[in-house]
Amino acid sequence: MSINTCTARGTAYRAVITIILLGLFACASEPQVQSTATSEPATLADRLPPYDLALENDRVRIWRLALEYSESNVVDSLALPTIRFTQAGGNLVEEFNGQSAIPKSVRAGDVQWLPAGTSVSIRNVGKTEVVILDIEIK
Repeated sequence: MSINTCTARGTAYRAVITIILLGLFACASEPQVQSTATSEPATLADRLPPYDLALENDRVRIWRLALEYSESNVVDSLALPTIRFTQAGGNLVEEFNGQSAIPKSVRAGDVQWLPAGTSVSIRNVGKTEVVILDIEIK
């Protein structure tokens, strides 16, 4: 299992933001999809109250996570493959699948691929708020 990270800058960064914002505005007037199926995997919001549901449709579910200084969050196991997009960067300590904690500086536009089943622990150790969008691929 691998976790890949890349950085979007310039035109590519603006394109990603535009796509996300267009999706948010397009779905803002639509009711959120609420599944009642018991066989669907648990969502992040079922386990992690700091996440806000930003958008949900039949293809993706986008969660927004804002971490102030010293706040942390743990995901026992991601139910779905997830693209993690950094909206506002800072300094974090991340731990994947119980491995050693990794100090990391993230900037707006950084992107990570997190396969389903990945366990993630994240803590903000910087002086600024870090905002992350987790995009679950259904």
